[in-house]
Amino acid sequence: MRRAHVLLVEKNQALLGSFAPKPATADQIGEIERLLGRPLPPSYRAFVEELGHVAWPLEIFVASQQPEASLPKHLIAFADAGEGCYHCFDLRTEPEPWGEKAQEMGITFWNPEEPEEEDEDISPSAEPFSEWLDEQIDEALWAEVEARREKLAEALAPNAEGARALSLEEAQHVAEQLGVELPADYLWFTTTLGSISKPVKIVDAAALASLTGAMRRDHPRVPGGLVAFALERPGRYAAFTREGRISWVGGATAGKKATPEPELSFTDYLERVLTMKPSEGAQEAEPVQDPVVASKRFLQMLLDKELIEVEPTFEIDEAAEQLAAARLSPRRLIGWLMDRRDIAEVFVSDDELMALIKAL
Repeated sequence: MRRAHVLLVEKNQALLGSFAPKPATADQIGEIERLLGRPLPPSYRAFVEELGHVAWPLEIFVASQQPEASLPKHLIAFADAGEGCYHCFDLRTEPEPWGEKAQEMGITFWNPEEPEEEDEDISPSAEPFSEWLDEQIDEALWAEVEARREKLAEALAPNAEGARALSLEEAQHVAEQLGVELPADYLWFTTTLGSISKPVKIVDAAALASLTGAMRRDHPRVPGGLVAFALERPGRYAAFTREGRISWVGGATAGKKATPEPELSFTDYLERVLTMKPSEGAQEAEPVQDPVVASKRFLQMLLDKELIEVEPTFEIDEAAEQLAAARLSPRRLIGWLMDRRDIAEVFVSDDELMALIKAL
């Protein structure tokens, strides 16, 4: 069974509560081929022989002329798009004798309010049913993603910290600097909501390095490559692996390796977060809760390591407040340091700076 067909079974079972494939019988297939005047398109034949009928992503059935819809004689309906509209095989298709589209047929969307002119000279291009089906599945899955995101954004917006969200380009650059693949749904989160303070602390991409440094101070034996994105309670972190999967460090896993949960997406994690009770301790973590303190520690480290040379006018407290307010991505820190009139020289590269931030 094609992977798409397996997904159709799973989705229809979830939608209907009970679903079992009802493959088309030999008589039904013979009737369809009589209507078409040719053998069934191969990928559609595989569908009706394995499944027969589904309700998701839309109602797809054993093809018929649907006489109640008054379809043009050259159209054979196989999917109900709602409101009297159908997806149909177009009998005007000239079958291709070989290649990927061999014996496939043109597929037409028929809308009764926009009747097409019947033109026997038109020969629609063949389109494999399997490609059409994949497009319908992709559209339905994306609609589900958008619906989940809209619901999450509404629920989490009161907890957003109100700072400027990073652009997608900035967030992707942070991921590159940290050597981690940030999941698409986290990129949506950090470019839409930015960060939230409760029920748990989830940081935006600009603060990933800082929170990761806090995680490594709390848990020095944490495997390399993990990037913390959430503080659930004191000492308990959620982190991304290099591949973008979610792991947990601390708490119940203290003294053990980080625990991956590959099947949990970041969207799943956010939905889980909404069921959690606020953790007051999580909001007291210094590197995340107080960006001025974290900025001052960073500047002091540069001074201690003699990585910057400052002018007599340099005031670390003032500079820390300005750095925290700027909410810069790591790649922009060098430029920020070099542009300051009270910093005479900067002796650190981008890569060295990222290493320092991770260790902070």
